[in-house]
Amino acid sequence: MAGYNRGFAGGAGAYGYSPVGPGFHGGGGMGEVDGPCGLDSCCGATGCVGGGSSCCGGVSGYAMGYTGVGDYALTANYQYVGAGAGQFSAVPIPASGCSCWWSLCCLWLLVIPFLCLAGYTTTTTTTSTTTFFVPTPSPPLDVPTPPPTPQGPPGTCRVYGDPHIQQFDGGHVSFYSQGEYWLVKSDTVWIQARYAPTPVTNGLGVTKEIAVGGPFLECDGKSNVLRISALAASWNGQPIIPNFPDQFFNPCPAVEVVTDASGQVMQKGRGGKPMHVVHVRLPRSVTLEINRWNEPGEGDYINVAIGMPPQPGQDGHCGTFNGNQEDDTRAMIRARLGTTGVPPEDLLFNTKTPVTAPNRPDLNDCPREKTEHARSLCAARDPKGMPSSECMIDVCFGGDAFADEGAYD
Repeated sequence: MAGYNRGFAGGAGAYGYSPVGPGFHGGGGMGEVDGPCGLDSCCGATGCVGGGSSCCGGVSGYAMGYTGVGDYALTANYQYVGAGAGQFSAVPIPASGCSCWWSLCCLWLLVIPFLCLAGYTTTTTTTSTTTFFVPTPSPPLDVPTPPPTPQGPPGTCRVYGDPHIQQFDGGHVSFYSQGEYWLVKSDTVWIQARYAPTPVTNGLGVTKEIAVGGPFLECDGKSNVLRISALAASWNGQPIIPNFPDQFFNPCPAVEVVTDASGQVMQKGRGGKPMHVVHVRLPRSVTLEINRWNEPGEGDYINVAIGMPPQPGQDGHCGTFNGNQEDDTRAMIRARLGTTGVPPEDLLFNTKTPVTAPNRPDLNDCPREKTEHARSLCAARDPKGMPSSECMIDVCFGGDAFADEGAYD
């Protein structure tokens, strides 16, 4: 203990010892220093200096203090100052030194670094309330949105002859004018066809070439175009599959083109003839099978089978592929897509063909019933049984009498 103070600890009563710290600490009267350590003996950096081990304990000394019932007032330590009566007892006061026992009270401070390491922030309000904040999680990675998944089972559209089209939804239409037209126009897949006459079609168009492009063939920000005709094929303008049989592969986007002698026959009267077929596999489960024809005296042309699932926003000569063939008539398709073919800004071919000759009606504007009637009538008038576009136009827009007046051969 650092020393003893003698002083009045009560108002009306005796005094006693109460523990005090080092130095002279009196109560309400005279006091004196007493104890083993004295004024100059206290705990140093390594323990008790000059006073022995008792100086560094949990009690530094005793002072006389009233411990019974009565009034009190706060001084340097609690002492009885009012009236009353009671007994005296020793009241321990913590020493101001370096007691190891009292330092245990500060062990909770060691927890603070671990709380910081755990990522928590502690804020103490004026009402001594502690609030814990959970760290804000990092924002998610910017993952590119995948393209929409095709909906529904795949279907097939066949284009053959001059040209006749069996659509995805089961409808059947024919288009006769030359030009570049949409077979498939959608938000993802673009397939265009070039119609033009051959020497034996009397001006009626056949499918001469197809071009494939659109968003589904883009890769690394670059657009790509595949073109195939009866005589040639190209990828972005570079020739491919020049031999027979032959094959071509492209990694990005994944495109496979193979030409061989196997495949389906799409046009009547072609069975038993040597086949030159191009098989194409494209992204989004799109496939093409193309019969190449170049018979002597007929001219070159192709028949095409397109296999694919329905695509978003689909339209074109192959129809809407929405399960309803009623909206796939020639008149409705032309009303939706226009009468002049693919617009120049969307054209996958290098040049655009005029749709109609000057001052002549467009055979595609003839109603379907009249077109079929004109076709039958003009075929009967032709020695080879092949109706001409000129005869059909005359019959559609002038009447049956014009079939006998024109020399169409």
